[in-house]
Amino acid sequence: MSAAFQFPLLKLPWVCLEHFLNTSRAFDVFDLITFSLISKRCYQIVKSLNHRELKAYDIRIKNQCIDIDFVRTETKIIGKWKFNLGEESKTNSFMELYYLHEDDDNWVPARARQLLTDDPESSAVNAFRYIMALFPCPVEQITLDVDEFNHSEQICRSFDINECKLVKLKSENKMSRNEVIRIMSITKIKGTICFDVEIEPGFPYENDFIPRTHCRRGLATRDMMFRLNSHVITLSSCELSKITPDDFFDFVMRWYNSNDTSFEMLVLTWKKRYGEFDLETVTSLNLYEYDETRRGRYIRYNRTWVIDTSIGWDFQRSDGLWATIAKTKPTRSLVFYVWHDRSSRDIVLNGSEEFV
Repeated sequence: MSAAFQFPLLKLPWVCLEHFLNTSRAFDVFDLITFSLISKRCYQIVKSLNHRELKAYDIRIKNQCIDIDFVRTETKIIGKWKFNLGEESKTNSFMELYYLHEDDDNWVPARARQLLTDDPESSAVNAFRYIMALFPCPVEQITLDVDEFNHSEQICRSFDINECKLVKLKSENKMSRNEVIRIMSITKIKGTICFDVEIEPGFPYENDFIPRTHCRRGLATRDMMFRLNSHVITLSSCELSKITPDDFFDFVMRWYNSNDTSFEMLVLTWKKRYGEFDLETVTSLNLYEYDETRRGRYIRYNRTWVIDTSIGWDFQRSDGLWATIAKTKPTRSLVFYVWHDRSSRDIVLNGSEEFV
């Protein structure tokens, strides 16, 4: 454990032991898991604790390993478990990393060896089910490195995760329409689907089961953008040959001339600068400069990036909805944001954000 105690803790009365574990700062999350494996009594004591740090889990299923992250906040991780696959599993099958500092990389053999089974995939699933029973928390993020044998998909199904906020799909190969739909049916996606993969033609982007969509690697096209039914669309590393600033303004005008009351944000980022132009001269909309009495200033792009929209221009639709268009500096991104709630003036910043 984190500290060497000479006093025999297990001889303490139940209530005293529970109070000590609850108030002592000497035990990290891995200490408590190890303690819970000693006996049924220890398990019940740990399960009854109010674990202050742990808020969620992230699951990463890669070609070489399976990671389970113990998450404190959106930007802070307490520690990790790693279940190595392939040859590495023969010598370092189950590792753990506790973050004393953000840049720590001191992996050590995990102490909860009782959770291991015959193979690393089953061990990861068994360990995950154990900690979910011990410390029930939501799954925040699932990342899948998809291979041609659908190995990561099969492992993910074994975890039996009902819902999560974010799913990231990664692959060096094209994925078929059926592959993507099948993977997306594994769990209910409450937040965002992130495509870091090229998808074959025919994928039904307009389906409502994609709440927020992010597409990387310059794979986005005008057709994809216009067919997506997501409330939030972020497309990065765009190629000017596939999607242009004119396409952005066409999208804005489509919303302006519609009765759509659910769309929230579009962000396009190009690999290269798209040239200079003034927003107030390239559109026929009646534009207004930023006014702090009208709306907030900042919008959150993702966990760590925040956009300052005071450099943008506002316009109002016939139903009274206000929206903003802006270009970031340097001129590689265009932002379109609809203010559904102008009463909340600004988001709460935690000090770790980057402004774009």
